[in-house]
Amino acid sequence: MSAFSQIAALVFASAFILAGWTIVSMFAAYRHKMMAGLLFEPIPQDQPVRRHARRA
Repeated sequence: MSAFSQIAALVFASAFILAGWTIVSMFAAYRHKMMAGLLFEPIPQDQPVRRHARRA
């Protein structure tokens, strides 16, 4: 195995590990926000309130 192949394999492996670590850390850091987004129930839209103007 040549030195170039070893360096290429090292760069590839380190990039793969860095990407995996980034994904895992983002899930760990924002898990509460992700759960809130998944559990969010939209506020029901009520019928608009009609206000009548008083006659003077």
